[in-house]
Amino acid sequence: MNYVTEHQKDLERIAKMRLMDDVFMSCCLNDNIPAMELILGIILGRTLQVIRVTGQAHLKNLHGRSVTLDALAIDESGKYYDVEVQRDDRGATPQRSRYHSSMMDADMLKPGDKWKDLHDSYVIMITENDVLGLGLPIYTIERCITNSDKLKIFNDGSHIIYVNSGIQDDTPLGKLMHDFYCTRADDMHYQVLADQVRYHKEKGVGEMCSIVEEIRREAAAKATAKAAKAAAKAAKEAAKRYREMALRMIESGKLTDEEIAHISGLSLMEIKRLAGEMSA
Repeated sequence: MNYVTEHQKDLERIAKMRLMDDVFMSCCLNDNIPAMELILGIILGRTLQVIRVTGQAHLKNLHGRSVTLDALAIDESGKYYDVEVQRDDRGATPQRSRYHSSMMDADMLKPGDKWKDLHDSYVIMITENDVLGLGLPIYTIERCITNSDKLKIFNDGSHIIYVNSGIQDDTPLGKLMHDFYCTRADDMHYQVLADQVRYHKEKGVGEMCSIVEEIRREAAAKATAKAAKAAAKAAKEAAKRYREMALRMIESGKLTDEEIAHISGLSLMEIKRLAGEMSA
C-alpha cells in the first residue's frame, strides 16, 4: 500500500464529507453542546439545555444486539436524545427506531431505580429520502390509544421523530437540512455548525484521517472475515456433494473403493467408512 496515495485519498474523502455522513456528524457533535442544542432546538421547536453529548455512543446489550448511536445527548432533566443520519432507507426502518428507543431505556434505568425514574427518550432519524412517504418535512410519532373515538396519546415518554432532509426551504429546519448537505463551511447558515465543519476539515483533519484509516481497516477485516466465511461454506457444500456422489457410486456396486476415492476426491479411508455405514 502506498501511504502517500492512501493519505491523499483520505484527504479527498474528508473534503467531500457532510453532516449527512454519520461518522463525520458524530465527530462534529462529539462533546459539542452548542451544536447539539441548536439541532435539537430547531427539530423540537423549543429551547433545552444539554449537559452531555457523545458521538458514536455504544450501548451494550449482554443478551442481544448492541447498538452504536451516531450522537447521544442528555439534557438537564435526564431526557435522552439519539440523533441519527440515514442515507439508506433500509437503515431507517420503524423497527430500528423502536430498538434504539428500547436500548436508551435500558441504559437509562439502573438496578433499583423506580419506573418513574425512566425519563423521556427521543429517537431522531434525519433521512436522505422521505422514508414515510407523506411529503412532510418532519414526522412526530407517538404511541396512542386506538380503540377510542378521541385520539388519546399513551404518554409513555417514548418519542420518535423522522426528519425529511430533502426539504431544504427557508424555514429554520430547511436551513438546518441545507447545512447537513454542505461540504464547505462557508456555504452553511448556522455558524456553530460551520465552525465544527471547518475545524474537522482543516485543523482537525489529522484526527479525521485517523478515523477514516480505522474505518478502512475495519472494512478490510470485515471483508476478509466475510470471504473466509464464504469459502468455508463453499467447502462444506462441496464436501457434502462429494459425499453424496460417493454414496451413489458405492450403492451402484460397479466401482472399487479405490476408483470411487479417485473420482470423488475423498480419501480411501472415508470411502471405506461410508461403505461400512451403508452395509450396517
